[in-house]
Amino acid sequence: MLELRGVAKTFQAGGANEVRALAGIDLSVPQGQFVTIIGGNGSGKSTLLTAIAGSFLLDAGSIRLDGRDLTRLAEYQRARWIGRVFQDPTLGTAADLSIAENLALAAQKGEGGHLRWALGHALLEQLRGRLKELGMGLEDRLWTPIGNLSGGQRQALSLLMATWHEPRLLLLDEHTAALDPKTATMILRLSEEIIRRGNLTTLMVTHSMQQAVNLGDRLLMLSGGRILHDFPPSEKRWLRPADLQELFEEVRRKEQLDPSAADLLAAAYI
Repeated sequence: MLELRGVAKTFQAGGANEVRALAGIDLSVPQGQFVTIIGGNGSGKSTLLTAIAGSFLLDAGSIRLDGRDLTRLAEYQRARWIGRVFQDPTLGTAADLSIAENLALAAQKGEGGHLRWALGHALLEQLRGRLKELGMGLEDRLWTPIGNLSGGQRQALSLLMATWHEPRLLLLDEHTAALDPKTATMILRLSEEIIRRGNLTTLMVTHSMQQAVNLGDRLLMLSGGRILHDFPPSEKRWLRPADLQELFEEVRRKEQLDPSAADLLAAAYI
């Protein structure tokens, strides 16, 4: 289970460009739940994933995963239990290394040892089997540098690497936003297959309302660094993109009101 309590972060505190990115978020996600997260620009959705991954220290609050306190652990330490796929396909892989070498790094995660020795016959056969499941023909291109692949192929490999050891938590940060529609659909299908097969606890940030309602068990809508709406499975299954659009319009109307009127509206909807 993932547990966040009072998670808060302000960037450039006290300065003219102060940004209150996370404003005391409380969240519990049970093992195996797939949560989609949506919100406008600056709502805190990607910052939330970055905080969980450990890219910066919190101003306040705590993060626990399966009872383990991650709050003060560095990003590389949390990576033992957390898999992550970024929006940019180039961030999850090493461009100058081959497909086989990148996957071997994922397979070796936490074990140490030299990459050359890791690439034995048994591992190469395992790599071919995993790649064949992608249906992209990459099992026949093991020694191709990943930098020579398309964005979609690279993102598929990023996803495979992030989930090689079935992490306790998977973070997907708008991981199809930079892809064309056809490739994005393929990556989403692959993501859902991997998540369901491994029963992976997952947080997926998306800018697409269609993805938000079609994927996952639960849906969070963020605004101003807070969870504005939390739709459990019993409610999420009935949501449509038009429902989310209406909620976004409510947020926009609230932001245009004076502070006292905004407080009254917030009390009515939160």
